[in-house]
Amino acid sequence: MASSQIDAPGAYFDARKAKLAVAFFENYLRHSTGEWAGRLFILDPWQKRLVEDLWGWRRADGSRLYRRVFVAVPRKNGKTTLAAGVANLLAFGDGEPGAQVFSIAGNQEQARLVFDEACAMVSQSPELSEHVEVLRSALYCAALRASFKPLAAKGRGQHGKNPHGVIGDELHEWQGREMFDAMQTAMGARREPVEFYITTAGHNLQSVCWELWSHALKVRDGVVHMPSLLPIIFAAEQGDDWTDPAVWAKANPGIGSSIKLDYLAQKCEEAQQIATQENAFKQLHLNMWTEQSVRWLPMHRWNDPANAGAFSEDEMVGRPCFIGMDLAHTKDLSALAVVFPPHGPDPQWRVVMRFFVPEDGLRLRETRDFVPYTTWVNSGHLTATPGDIADFNAIERATLELCEKFKPREVAFDRMFAGSVVNNLIDRKIECVAVGQGFYSMAAPCAELERAVLGKIFRHGGHPVLDWNASNVVAMRDERGNIKPDHRKSGERIDGISAIVTAMARALAPQEAAASPYTGQRGLIVL
Repeated sequence: MASSQIDAPGAYFDARKAKLAVAFFENYLRHSTGEWAGRLFILDPWQKRLVEDLWGWRRADGSRLYRRVFVAVPRKNGKTTLAAGVANLLAFGDGEPGAQVFSIAGNQEQARLVFDEACAMVSQSPELSEHVEVLRSALYCAALRASFKPLAAKGRGQHGKNPHGVIGDELHEWQGREMFDAMQTAMGARREPVEFYITTAGHNLQSVCWELWSHALKVRDGVVHMPSLLPIIFAAEQGDDWTDPAVWAKANPGIGSSIKLDYLAQKCEEAQQIATQENAFKQLHLNMWTEQSVRWLPMHRWNDPANAGAFSEDEMVGRPCFIGMDLAHTKDLSALAVVFPPHGPDPQWRVVMRFFVPEDGLRLRETRDFVPYTTWVNSGHLTATPGDIADFNAIERATLELCEKFKPREVAFDRMFAGSVVNNLIDRKIECVAVGQGFYSMAAPCAELERAVLGKIFRHGGHPVLDWNASNVVAMRDERGNIKPDHRKSGERIDGISAIVTAMARALAPQEAAASPYTGQRGLIVL
């Protein structure tokens, strides 16, 4: 069944092409191992949906809509077999003259797994084996001048390729990004090329795998608009009970067919009895990233209408509030957050945001971050300031306007930053309070933000830049379970969330009357 809504102008679903793609699998391809060996490849429902969407959805010019597919599923769910079938269809059934398709992985042995499965499929197919030659390191069809070959994920020497299709296997095992970058530049000459990446979760949040995974999550959750990407992610979430069979089913779309329930039960029992097996079970069978730092805020809760529903800024006038600042040191985003704690009969936290970015190089940042900065500027959700570095004068003016409108009790800022903006605010008798960014200061506001989001009492109004920031945040936990945003491992911008938790730190703090070197009035430095 095709996806019902596609946000791409002119896109349409070609049911005939979708049906032919599924028929290629189920009429010409066979399994080669295990209990299914020799049987025709009848697609599981999730696999059939993927194949239908990839071949059925078309752009206005008739070419393929999806150019990148990101498939993240746990082990034993048939992703290698699926990838081998996709490779054969791209090479020999897609109608592309001289199609070149490559299987790439962290090493040559891994790259051959998909390739060898594709070879076995051809060998068992009377129709394909009549036209496709099985060689030691290639499948080749002379009539079509088409081929499928395995390559190791090392970019050196691979820049002469002209791929119509790339099958990237087990991205979490790749060292570096040379091959990924090489294939990106090589595919430009093809009319409708496909990148098809398959992986389970990993550990390294600085890897190309995490980069693509986190971007796919943003597209899936509607945070980033990229119609050319098809994200397929089956995984348990942080907070799920990893011992619950319902969670196993959530993460394993092939349960009952390619993977057996009793197998998962056995592995889970081992993980409960042997502590060192717990992370392996979570990573391999529930598709959970198992590093100490994990993606923090669940976007399905963040985007719940109770949190994302719009409200008027004007209705907040007169309500107690605190302003949090997160200022760029050089060329990236700066954020101001006006945070309104629960008040009277209203149990909700509410937040009003302002974001700033240097105007010069905006297009470059848009390409780098895969986010629509220009669209946000045009919609008024982001202010582009002159020059190529943060414009503190513009940020100061905006802070003064917010102070005039909402009369905040305090302006909170990162105590590592006490520049001209803060000094000028103090000169205007605005109370400014420095807030440390360590666990001691961040634990309480981060816990409260998490509680409010999960409890659907954090009204942020669906601000698109803030949504993007929220989807980027990775949280670090200490040995006591305290959490704080991990700027280094979040990778992309989290400035809006940082400004919010900085303001919440003051909203939750006792309002002592102590002397502060940052203000002539009441104030407090939070260490």
